[in-house]
Amino acid sequence: MNYIATLILEALIEQGHDDAYIEEKRIELSGHTGKFCSLLSLNCFDADTTRKVADKVGVPVDDLKTTLHTIREF
Repeated sequence: MNYIATLILEALIEQGHDDAYIEEKRIELSGHTGKFCSLLSLNCFDADTTRKVADKVGVPVDDLKTTLHTIREF
């Protein structure tokens, strides 16, 4: 699992999602071919997950949201 996928999974675990949901997302994130794919998938998660991932990498959430918006345009 790549670095970004791991951060997303950690954020989901910290949010207290149930084991079945975590396992489903672990399988999904494990299938990503690279960090770009995982970053792009962050668009499918809620704002709390995005905020937690931003906190984990030490960037303002608004900067991450801008990055995600830009990626969506590609």
